[in-house]
Amino acid sequence: MPAYLWNLMLSWSAEVDRVEVGAIDATGLSRTQPSSYYVKRIDGKPDQSYVKLSAYVDVKNKKFLSARLRAKPRHDVKDVAYLTKHSPALAETNLMDKGYDAKKVHALFREQGKCSIIPVRKGCVRGQYRKEMRDCFDYGQYWQRNIIESMFKSIKAKFGSKLSSRKIASQRSECYARLILHNLSRAIARLFHLTRFLNLSYR
Repeated sequence: MPAYLWNLMLSWSAEVDRVEVGAIDATGLSRTQPSSYYVKRIDGKPDQSYVKLSAYVDVKNKKFLSARLRAKPRHDVKDVAYLTKHSPALAETNLMDKGYDAKKVHALFREQGKCSIIPVRKGCVRGQYRKEMRDCFDYGQYWQRNIIESMFKSIKAKFGSKLSSRKIASQRSECYARLILHNLSRAIARLFHLTRFLNLSYR
């Protein structure tokens, strides 16, 4: 399936129409490698390449809103517009690390009336948005960005940090399926806890 259909399915699985706090980040997923014994026999070197997964998440509900998988690493800023375009909702406050510190990233959110919180890189002193971040940075809000790193860790713990597929199209399908399963498991867990709470309330 094309990537936009996978993103559509991912947005449906998120089941959100309003997001208070969102976060964008990226992680690497390694490709399945042949055994070290085989590599040694053919006098070769193991392939250390990996695919890059960028994601936009709902921090409060811990669900993936949109994602993009690249066969080769690219700069983090290049994926922000794609992620926000394919998200079912744009968060009121958006958290990113220093890798996303760029005027066009701030402008993308501010022009739509949303807030963006990105630490200023060392030596960057020009620009209205960077001056705002330098003088009025909300560290209390920013630390919620750690949630997306925990979500990446959870995905790798449940499904593994390697992709077994060889071609990028198959790797994309495998990766999106993992994110969708994560969202569905969150929804099922919430339904289970709600049902248990109601049963206890009627006793």
